[in-house]
Amino acid sequence: MDTKLKKSRILRGCLGVAAVAVAVAVSLGLFMRISNEAETQWSQNNDTDDQYRQMVYSEILEPIYHGSYILNLENANRYEELNNQMLMEEWNGQFSSIRDRVDYYVTNEDGSKTSSNNSNNLGGLLQLEKTAWQQIGQICSRYSVCFRMNYDSEGILTVERIYEEPIEGEPEETGVSDWIIKNLQAIDRQNQNLTQDVYLEEDMDWRSEKVERPRELTIVWGIPSEYLHTFSAEAEALGYWERVDYYQQYGAFPLYYGTLAVLLLAALLFTSKYLWKEKISYHRIGFCYGAELAVAAVLILLGSSETFAGWILRYSNTFGGWAGRQLRGPFDILRGGNPSMIMNLLVFAAILIWYYGIWYLSLLQLRPVFSLGIRQYVREYSLIYLIGRKCRGWYRKKWSALQEEIRHIDFEKKGMRTILHVVILNFVVLSVISCFWVLGIIGLLFYSVTVFFLIKQQYDLARADYGKLLDAASRMAEGDLNAIEKSQKWGMFEPVKEELEKIRVGFGRAVEEEVKSQRMKTELITNVSHDLKTPLTAITTYVELLKNPEITPEERSSYIETLERKSLRLKVLIEDLFEISKATSNNITLDLMRVDVVNLLKQVSVEHADKFEERGLELRWKLPEKAVCTLDSQKTYRIFENLFVNIEKYAMANSRVYVEVHQEPVEDKIPSEAQISEGGPHGGSRRTRILLKNMSEAELNICSNELTERFVRGDASRGTEGSGLGLAIVRSFTEAQGGTFRVEIDGDLFKAVIEIVG
Repeated sequence: MDTKLKKSRILRGCLGVAAVAVAVAVSLGLFMRISNEAETQWSQNNDTDDQYRQMVYSEILEPIYHGSYILNLENANRYEELNNQMLMEEWNGQFSSIRDRVDYYVTNEDGSKTSSNNSNNLGGLLQLEKTAWQQIGQICSRYSVCFRMNYDSEGILTVERIYEEPIEGEPEETGVSDWIIKNLQAIDRQNQNLTQDVYLEEDMDWRSEKVERPRELTIVWGIPSEYLHTFSAEAEALGYWERVDYYQQYGAFPLYYGTLAVLLLAALLFTSKYLWKEKISYHRIGFCYGAELAVAAVLILLGSSETFAGWILRYSNTFGGWAGRQLRGPFDILRGGNPSMIMNLLVFAAILIWYYGIWYLSLLQLRPVFSLGIRQYVREYSLIYLIGRKCRGWYRKKWSALQEEIRHIDFEKKGMRTILHVVILNFVVLSVISCFWVLGIIGLLFYSVTVFFLIKQQYDLARADYGKLLDAASRMAEGDLNAIEKSQKWGMFEPVKEELEKIRVGFGRAVEEEVKSQRMKTELITNVSHDLKTPLTAITTYVELLKNPEITPEERSSYIETLERKSLRLKVLIEDLFEISKATSNNITLDLMRVDVVNLLKQVSVEHADKFEERGLELRWKLPEKAVCTLDSQKTYRIFENLFVNIEKYAMANSRVYVEVHQEPVEDKIPSEAQISEGGPHGGSRRTRILLKNMSEAELNICSNELTERFVRGDASRGTEGSGLGLAIVRSFTEAQGGTFRVEIDGDLFKAVIEIVG
C-alpha cells in the first residue's frame, strides 16, 4: 500500500510539472500578440517627445528665464531687491534649483560688468563669427545646447541659438534649440506686464508695482549634455510605466490571472481523492513548515500582474524586430536557430516557470487546510506556530525562573541582579507598547492590569512563606525542635530557614549537652558519695575498734595505720575535688615560667620507678635534648604525675610504655615580648607535643572523650583506688595553660596526647 501511495504521489507531481510547462508554453505563444495590440494602442495615444519637452519647459526654461532677472539685479549690485520684492524672492528660489547645473556668462552692453559661474570661456562666443564652427565646437564640447538671451535698451528680449549637439542620423538644424527659443520668447510675452509686491521700509508695508525688465544685458547659456539627457531618461521611464499599463489593459491582465486560475483548478484536481479513488494523506511530510511562505507567495503573485506585463514588454523589445522580420511566437525563434535568441527565450521561460511553479507549489502547500481544518493545519504546517510554541516554552521557562528568582531573593548577593532583570523586562515591554501610538494606551491598560495581578500573586506567595516562617518560629519557641520541614519551601525566606535550621541544631546540641551535664551531675553525686563514703566508713569502723580496751597493742597499731591510710585517701580525694572545682570555675592561679618539659618528665618517672618496676613496666623514651615551654611547673608536674599514676593502675603488666616529646617552631605566630625576653628558641614560639602510649590491661570499651570526664575510670568495676578525676584534672590544667589534651584509643592501645604552644 505504501508503494502504491508513493507511485501516485510521483504521478501527481509529474502532472503538476506538465501543467506548469503547458502554462509557460501558452503564455510565451500569446506574448507577441499582446505586445502588438498594446504597442498599437500606445502609439495612437502617446508622444514621448511631448512629455520630454514638458519636463524641459518646467524644469529648465522657466528657471532660466527667471534667472535672467536675478542675474540682472546681481550684475547691477541691487541685492536688496531680492529680499524686498516677493516675486524676485520666489524667482530666486526657482533659479537656485538649476544654478549649479547650467553654465552662464553675463555682461552689460559696454562689457564693463561681467560675471560667470564657470571657466569654459562662454564669453568668447560673443566675439566669434558664425562661420567659426571649429572654435565654437571646442568651447561647447560639453553642452547639448548653447544660446544667447539679449535685452536691448528698451528691455526687448531676443534669443539666438549658438550651438546644438548634432544627433546621428538627423539633420543638423533639427533638435530642441528652436523649440527652446520659441518657448523662451513665449514665456517673455507672458511676463511683459508683470506686477509684484514691494516692501517699503519707511511705510513698513507692501505696495504693488510693475516689474522692471532687464536692459542692455546679454546672457550666454550652456546646458550640459548629461543634465539634458536626464530628462530624456525620465521621460522614457515615465513612458515605460504608461506602456506597461497598456500591456496590462490589452492582454497581460486576463492572461496572467487566467493562467493562475487554471493552475488552481489543476492543483485541486490532481490532489482530489475522486480522481485517484484512494485516501490521500494531507498531513505534513517531513519538515514542510511553509504555510506562511505559501500565503506570502500567493499574495505577492496575485499582485504581480504589472510585473508580468513588464516582462511581456521586455519580451517584445527583445524579439520584436529580430533579423528584420516580425516574429509571432517562440517556435519562430527556435526555427531561426540563433543561439543568443534561444538563450533569451530560455531565460523568459525560466522566469515564467518560476512564477507559475511557485504559484502551484504554494497551492499544494495550502491545499491541506480544506481537509485538516484551519486549527490542525496551523499546528502541522505553520512555521510561526512552531517557532511560537518553542518561544512560548522558552518564555515560560524564563518566566518561571524569574518568578523563582523573585521568590528566592538572596539579599546578600543576587538582589540587585533580580531588580535589574525586572527593570529591563519592564523597559522592553513599555518600549514595544509605545510603538503603537494611540493603541499603546490600551496596551498600557492591559499591561498595568497584568502587572497588578502578577505582583498580587507574588505578594500572596510571599505572605504564605512569611506565615510558614512565623509558624515555625512559634513552634520552636514552644519547644518543638522538629518544626522545620526540610522539604518545605519558604521562597525569599529560604536563607532564614537555613539560619533557623542552624539554631535548631545548635539548640538541640545545647539541650544534649545540658542533659549530659545533668547526667554527669547525678553521676558526680553518686561517685562522690561512694568515694567519700568508703574511706569515711573505714575510719568510723576503726575508730570504734580503737575504743575497745581489750585490743592488743599490735591490733591498735594496725588500726591506727589503717586510719592513717584512709585519712590520706580521703585527703587526696578532697584535694582532687578542690582542684577540679577551681579548674572548672576558671579560678586557677598560674605561675608561668620557662620549664624544660623533658627534665620534668624524667623527674616524675624517677618517683614512680619503683612501682613501674613492681608491675614490670618498661619505659621507652624518645626525647629531644631539651624542650622549653612557658608553663606553670607545679601544674605541669601534676599533669605528668596523674598520667604516670594512670599508667601504673591500668597498664598491662610486663609491657612497654612509650614516652615521646616533639617540638617544632610555629612560623605563623608572632612571639610575645615575654617569650622573647625569656630566651625562647630563636626568640619565637614552638609547638610541643607530648605523647604517652601503653597497652591497657582491661578492655577499653568506653569512648575516649568520656575518659577525660569527671569520676570516670578505666576500671568499670572500680576495683582500684582512685577518684576518677585524674584525666579530668590533666585536661583542665592543660587547657588552663593554653594547651590541648586528648585521649586516643586504638583497640587496647591507650594514647595520651598533650599539645602546648609557647
